[in-house]
Amino acid sequence: MRHEVIPKLKDTNSQLLHNFENTLQHLNDTSDIVEESVRAVLKRAIVTVNNDEITYDISEFIKLNNPKAYLVEVFKPFGFNAFNDIQDLLTAQSGKQIFSETHRLIKDRSNIILAARPSEEEDITITINHEEKEKPIHNGVLCFEDVNTIEKTSKNEIFVNAETLSYPLTVRKWKEGDYFHPLGGNGKKKLSKYFKDEKLSLLDKEKCLLLCSNKEIVWVLSYRADERFKVTRNTNKILKIALKK
Repeated sequence: MRHEVIPKLKDTNSQLLHNFENTLQHLNDTSDIVEESVRAVLKRAIVTVNNDEITYDISEFIKLNNPKAYLVEVFKPFGFNAFNDIQDLLTAQSGKQIFSETHRLIKDRSNIILAARPSEEEDITITINHEEKEKPIHNGVLCFEDVNTIEKTSKNEIFVNAETLSYPLTVRKWKEGDYFHPLGGNGKKKLSKYFKDEKLSLLDKEKCLLLCSNKEIVWVLSYRADERFKVTRNTNKILKIALKK
């Protein structure tokens, strides 16, 4: 190119290299404008950034004159190339997913969530024996403490009637068909229905863990305890269970 083609082109157009340099400069200037425009859209569209997840407000893309062009610029760095499918995701049903080699996009009501692809790890059940006071699990450490009174609880701790527990306890992921008796509720409820009522995203549901006793759910970790294991006025032994992250 340098020794044969360019000299011939210069013979026909003496301004070739000068024009080429100008074109490169114009392209660089245009690239700067595109980046600035994308940053402005992202500033409005990004709702939350948590760990490896980013949540985008769909309405901010829909209101653009050319949403596909922005979707390309936003999601191309994460390995996505099926941009017609991504544009269709804006109006798809909640729960629909699109995958690249490293990431996935999930439609969640009025948002799109960008997250890493789920690992292919097996669903491992963790066993907790009676004498164990601390147990590492997937998202922290479960701590068990005998107490005399109930304190004010938070979403990461519960108080249960220790005499209602059957050991070993287990921690596992939830599966379709699981049900429990939500504390303070009336009767049993399917977890899928509970998650829907709580408006949990697909990612939130995937991360959800259950503390179980003899196959019965004691606690949907970080969400709700089970009525069947609650402390009553007749309780003699109170166990505090806390999830420390």
